[in-house]
Amino acid sequence: MTRYRLIRLYLGQIIFDNSINHKIIKYLSDMESYDYHINRYNTISNLYKKNNKNYWNKSNRLNISFVLNSETYVSKPDVNLDFYNETGQSYQVRNLLLSLISIPVDNSDFIHFTTILSDEIKEWRSFDDIMYGKLSKKIMNKMVQN
Repeated sequence: MTRYRLIRLYLGQIIFDNSINHKIIKYLSDMESYDYHINRYNTISNLYKKNNKNYWNKSNRLNISFVLNSETYVSKPDVNLDFYNETGQSYQVRNLLLSLISIPVDNSDFIHFTTILSDEIKEWRSFDDIMYGKLSKKIMNKMVQN
């Protein structure tokens, strides 16, 4: 017998209204799901913050993947594999994705736009998407090899 059926049987002995029993079971299920997701969020975000701190550490600069002149791809596996082992994704790849979808406010010298949907932004993001996609694949290949 599943756990919720057993709880429903016990509730049925105390509360005779099935709609109230159903609401209690639904609330219990939602709270357990809510707790699970909070726990997962805290675990993953803490691992990401830990890796991100190491990512920007000057002693680890030799372990960063990058693209040079849109032609030369240098890919390195993550230094700390905790985030990768938990999520199956490299934190470097996540950083690339976040930089791709972020609003480019610090590049006002290079591009002039009035909205985030301007053609100039779309063209820039399309170019970066192709470049970062290739780099991401190379990073993930190195991660799988480790």
